[in-house]
Order: sequence, then structure tokens, then C-alpha cells
Amino acid sequence: MKVWSKEQGLGPCCVAFVGSNPTCPFDAFLRPIHDNNLLLTSFKLRRILNDFINCLIFSSAINKCNALITEDSDIQNLKKNKEFNELQKTTNTTFKIQKLTEIL
Repeated sequence: MKVWSKEQGLGPCCVAFVGSNPTCPFDAFLRPIHDNNLLLTSFKLRRILNDFINCLIFSSAINKCNALITEDSDIQNLKKNKEFNELQKTTNTTFKIQKLTEIL
């Protein structure tokens, strides 16, 4: 995983997370949070998640990755949520929410 600093351009308008880089599946990358798709998905997620920061992170993951590895119980509970399942079908059908123990 890479460490980002202010000199490398990490600012308040970016979210850093582990993604699906074709050369290294655990390479960290950045996405601007002002991306229209990310914000629209965040607003949809806000109806089912209480924390908007979680909505932004989760929106980035569902729009740009194949999985989100998290122990957050609110996000884990989305697997059973009908509204989330509909959003997943229209956004990224291959996306999965997983715990670390599920991939080890």
C-alpha cells in the first residue's frame, strides 16, 4: 500500500482506499469525491446509512471496486437490505461486502 502526503496531492477533496489496480490488487488509489456518480450514489445510500462519511467511502467502493472489506456492522447489515440490493444491481452487480475473515 502506498502512503500519500500533501506533496503528492492528497487534499480534502479526495478519498483514499484500497482498490482493484490490475497490476496490484492491494494498491491504494484516490478518487475525487466531487465525481457525479459517487455523489449521486452517496445520496441514495444516505437513505439507508446514518453516517455520510461512510456513504462517501461506500459509494466510492461500489462505483470503482469489486469489494469492500469492512467490519462496520451498519455496512455489513446492508447485505440484507432490499433498497441496497436494488442499488447494487443498477450500480455494480459484481460488488461484494466482505469481512476480512471471509477473504483470508
